[in-house]
Amino acid sequence: MVLYFSGTGNSFYIAKKIAEALEDRMVSIAELVCANQYHLTLAKEEKIGFVYPVIACAPPDVVTDFIKKVTFEGYKDNYIYSVFNCAGSPEYTSRIMKETGEKAGLKISGFFDILMPGNYITQKKHLPEEKVKEYLENCDGKIAEIVADVKNQVSNYKKEKHSFLMSYGLHKLAVLEKTEKFVFGEECVKCGKCVDICSMQAITMGTDKPIRDVKKCAFCLGCVNVCPTHALQVGKKTQGNPQYINPNYNGKARD
Repeated sequence: MVLYFSGTGNSFYIAKKIAEALEDRMVSIAELVCANQYHLTLAKEEKIGFVYPVIACAPPDVVTDFIKKVTFEGYKDNYIYSVFNCAGSPEYTSRIMKETGEKAGLKISGFFDILMPGNYITQKKHLPEEKVKEYLENCDGKIAEIVADVKNQVSNYKKEKHSFLMSYGLHKLAVLEKTEKFVFGEECVKCGKCVDICSMQAITMGTDKPIRDVKKCAFCLGCVNVCPTHALQVGKKTQGNPQYINPNYNGKARD
């Protein structure tokens, strides 16, 4: 079982490739959360994978909250692995996942990472185009390596070195950013792309323009990145910043 959370398609693509290579099922964490479904049944010796992006030096809250609540019927020390993708420093992402799993009675043994273009459009710094191309070109090769290690049930956790300022300061700042007002400007053409990409069902189409439910929002920023007219902004933080959607993603969280 490959459980994934994705904002702009990186994790979706990675999870899809892993699931195909392992002939495994692929399940959206967001869909389970929205359906309030936290009880899953495992086949005998079925592996459990978590695939997700790093958001401000940590796993998305929706992923860690899910792990705290989920129960796996048939779980008997099944192999569990974690795969995250990020454009910069993950800081202590793996440690958070490991400790969250332990508190929930789940032993995560495999820890893997893939460099991918970032989508954190509230920040001014972005990868040069050549780096974006490099990361995307190297992605499939890295996935193949991860698949091989998962098949061999590799246990490889190593305590990460991390900066207090980055690990705690930036993450706390990102938590505060979640309260920033999303502005749906006059340029909005009501195309519905922001509704389609939101895996948390936090955006609905209103009479005049889309409406965001801040309580449901995971702040993945998929909606801001996919807006074709740049009508959707996070205050003034995202104005003029380049957007990113994985080129292999159709932008639809639900088919």
